[in-house]
Amino acid sequence: MRGLVIPKESRITPLLLLSEPRFEGFVVYDYKGRYGEAESNMTKWIREDGLKYQYQVESGLEQCPQYFELLFSGGNTGKLVVKVSKD
Repeated sequence: MRGLVIPKESRITPLLLLSEPRFEGFVVYDYKGRYGEAESNMTKWIREDGLKYQYQVESGLEQCPQYFELLFSGGNTGKLVVKVSKD
């Protein structure tokens, strides 16, 4: 993409690879024994409108490079959708 500016934060990637960092987080397979419980709870939350999601709609395919940069800067809210047609 022309005009795309790579955020300064992403320039540290080579340094991360060389320093062998340790990443820890939530791994869903660690809880596979509780799948039934999760399915039951989530079904209940969906029926009660307890799950909320956010999305941001932007217009114009020609503006995609600027919208793409939002993903790296934290400038978007929830899912970022680009509307490319008036239909």
